[in-house]
Amino acid sequence: MDKIGFILNYFDELIPNPVCELNYNKDYELLIAVMLSAQTTDKRVNIVTKKLFLKYPNLKEIKEANLADIKEIVRELGNYNKKSLAIISIARILDEQYHGMVPNKRKSLEELPMIGRKSTNVVLSELFNIPNIAVDTHVERVAKRLNLVKNNDNVLQIETKLTHRKR
Repeated sequence: MDKIGFILNYFDELIPNPVCELNYNKDYELLIAVMLSAQTTDKRVNIVTKKLFLKYPNLKEIKEANLADIKEIVRELGNYNKKSLAIISIARILDEQYHGMVPNKRKSLEELPMIGRKSTNVVLSELFNIPNIAVDTHVERVAKRLNLVKNNDNVLQIETKLTHRKR
């Protein structure tokens, strides 16, 4: 067993049933929450999404929402102007192109506003049980400090190395 496999087995023992820290009841709620989580904490996102999804309980209402109202709800998160536009756009695209469903294909997810590789990995893992690792700055830093990857590896190289391992 290699070092990465050893660490993953240790995590399996330490946290046998990990759960997502973002609160959601519907698939699209997770997708929006993940998008909102960039540059902020899950705790803050959960506060915002509780208000957001209470006021706008379905995709149709979100896509037809007043942008200023969404901005007011999302204001406490960083980059709220772009995130507010993305919320409405995501709702519109999901409703009109995907019949209200969150797609389970990487390419389709990454074409959504403000949904990149890390967000896609979270959604694919959480909603569709497709094994992925979301490499953010924290995962990158720890992987480099533990010498699991090279110091000059980029995020995609780190993801590949952490994902393709022996257990």
